[in-house]
Amino acid sequence: MYRLYFKLAIRNLMKHKLNSFIMILGMAIGLASIMFSYLFFKNEMSYDAFHDNGENIYRSHPVSFDDKNAYYSGFYYPGGEVLKGEIPEVEQMLRLSTSQAPLYIDRQKLTAQLMLSDPNIFDFFSFKLVQGNEKEVLKGKHSAVVTESFALSNFGSIDNSIGKSFEYMHQTFSITGVAEDPPGNTHLNFEVVIPIKFFGEHPSVYVGWKGGYTPITFLSLASNADISQVEDKATQIFQKYSDQDKEHSIVKLQRISDIHTSEYVLFDFHGKRNIESILTILTVSLVIFLLATLNFTVLYVAQKDENTKNIALLKLYGAKPKDISLLTFIETLIIIVISALIGLGLLYGETVLVNNWLGIQLAISDYSWFELIIGFGLLVSLGIVVSLLTLRKMISQSLISKTQSALLSKRKSSNQGRLMLGGQFFIMLVLMSTSGVVYFQHQYMLEKSLGYKTDNFLTIESEDNLPADKFASLKSKLLSMSEIESVTLTSQRLGSGLTSNGYKIGHSIDFKILNTIYVDESFIDCMGIEILEGDDFSKHMEANQDKILINQRLTELEGWKNILETKIHRNGISYDVIGVTDNFHFASVMNAIDPVIINPNPQNDGWNYSCLNVRANTDDLFSLRRKLKDAWTESFPENNSEVLFTEDYLQAQYNDISNLNQVNLLACAVSIILGLMGLWGITMFTVRKRYREIAIRKINGASVSDIFKLILADYMRWVGVAVILALPLVYYIAVYWLNGFPYRIALPHGLFVVNIFSVLLLATLTIIAQSWSAANQKSIETLRGL
Repeated sequence: MYRLYFKLAIRNLMKHKLNSFIMILGMAIGLASIMFSYLFFKNEMSYDAFHDNGENIYRSHPVSFDDKNAYYSGFYYPGGEVLKGEIPEVEQMLRLSTSQAPLYIDRQKLTAQLMLSDPNIFDFFSFKLVQGNEKEVLKGKHSAVVTESFALSNFGSIDNSIGKSFEYMHQTFSITGVAEDPPGNTHLNFEVVIPIKFFGEHPSVYVGWKGGYTPITFLSLASNADISQVEDKATQIFQKYSDQDKEHSIVKLQRISDIHTSEYVLFDFHGKRNIESILTILTVSLVIFLLATLNFTVLYVAQKDENTKNIALLKLYGAKPKDISLLTFIETLIIIVISALIGLGLLYGETVLVNNWLGIQLAISDYSWFELIIGFGLLVSLGIVVSLLTLRKMISQSLISKTQSALLSKRKSSNQGRLMLGGQFFIMLVLMSTSGVVYFQHQYMLEKSLGYKTDNFLTIESEDNLPADKFASLKSKLLSMSEIESVTLTSQRLGSGLTSNGYKIGHSIDFKILNTIYVDESFIDCMGIEILEGDDFSKHMEANQDKILINQRLTELEGWKNILETKIHRNGISYDVIGVTDNFHFASVMNAIDPVIINPNPQNDGWNYSCLNVRANTDDLFSLRRKLKDAWTESFPENNSEVLFTEDYLQAQYNDISNLNQVNLLACAVSIILGLMGLWGITMFTVRKRYREIAIRKINGASVSDIFKLILADYMRWVGVAVILALPLVYYIAVYWLNGFPYRIALPHGLFVVNIFSVLLLATLTIIAQSWSAANQKSIETLRGL
């Protein structure tokens, strides 16, 4: 019997090939979308939740409430040890920092994810060692731990890597341990770990309570610790030792599992995702799934409604209600199972694409057997629901009553079809318009001017910080080259963010934390930054010892009236403000431009220069790059360097935006495809409901064009209602989302107009395509079906 039901179900699906294809493909896309969203949600909510003592691990970070609420991820270098020594609830302390760093193995350069950490990292966190003792492996100042993948790719095997060495900052480190690769759901990514005391004791690095090197500091608290009390104690210690404004500076604690979705911490881990972006991705995935499910349900129910006589004939030949129910359930289950299998294939392709775009590591194998069983149960439940909707009122009717009800229910079915058609266009217009806003905002950020020139620019980044006099000979040599227009020195690479220092402004006794960049006298001219007021350093070369520039944002923040007469104080030096520059981005355009001090005297704060920036007047940058490398090697044979194309590494900072754009366009394309499939199917069945009406009108003299006008006018009213309802929702979503960006586009009204006309065009073409078939049906043959 079941075999017969299965054959009948397959036969019914094959009888409606186009409809079956639309239902199966649409449902496969919807299932792939919802399966991906579940994996994504599970991954995002599990960041750093795998640590055994994770519930008691907190990050401590200072908060400044003076001009804005600024939460900084780093803590002063000595702070962790002081907090552990003076707060009884603190059982352990760990400091760390991570960066992409150049390492050298046998004088061959490679870039690795380097972590500087206190030696107790493998006891503090739940990272597993494959080789080495967790309490001893990082005790030596020049010891190092590498990951399995790093060991295999650079030394051939794990065992062979122990005892091997590499160079970093002219120091040789010996590998004393090998760790398992960190999981994908952690911010504490590393390939190489070295002791943080190497950096903390380096003569060129300032470590104190006045700024300098500020690693991320984690505290492991007692299980019964009162977090608010610990924060109060940490704040008292912070205010006691630091120069921060005591009335506007406190210390907050943040559980490690909450870091991933926090939005307010500055200079935080790369790869974080706020709750809003997570909810956006989940919402889009859910809408795609619901759209697919709606299409499937509506099309299947409509298909069965069209074949009500077949149900009645089965009853006439002795089929019982349970038999008809079982047949329908088997048919829906076949569609769902085939869709699920295709959906798994689509999910595999989706994870390959989206993993790269979102920087995550999802795989089908992340599903547990329990989750798969639950998922299959939900699919079965969906099949039961669709079956029940299909069988409503059918089972209890005879052949005659079923035929009569089919005639009497045309008006009701037609109204339902119009409503579903309007709903499809509503969803399509909302998705197309919101996706368009996201796309144009992302493009705006990718194309926004940074406030300085980036074309034909190269940067030589030194492994060491060097004073200006060390660069003098090389700078003169480069300026003598015909391919080079200008050269300038900076303390940091363009676009990589800035260091922060404490300053007193004017007669104020309070310190303010301000971004600082150290430059030479040719910086303004070489970078093409506009001077709004005053002079640049080139006119004060003989007396730059106490001269600084500030950006316009700093003047707005302070509300100064006599800017060029104001002094700024730091470390016993009073600086004269000689000019104000236009605002420029030294970090991502995702962040608002902050106040900046431009200082030509790095030695005053224990800094030096690490970047030599070259503006070229040739298009052959690759040849110039080789010459720059040769010139550097000749001048500094013992100092490793890297010559970078400025535009390339600046653009790399916006890869996340570009990748999000790809995800957005993919979701938009999938939604439009689903919408069109649903429109085609729903229009096909709703128009078929009117075949007899159309035949009667044609017998009474209606032409094909009259039929077109009739059907178009009928359905376009509902499309118009969809447009009217969608526009306020689109406006609200767009305004709410754009308000999250410091620099944003104006609402693209032209986009909304284009989308409306696109939706109307799609509606017209879809309805005409279906109406053409209806209008060309032979009226006599159509009426014979009555």
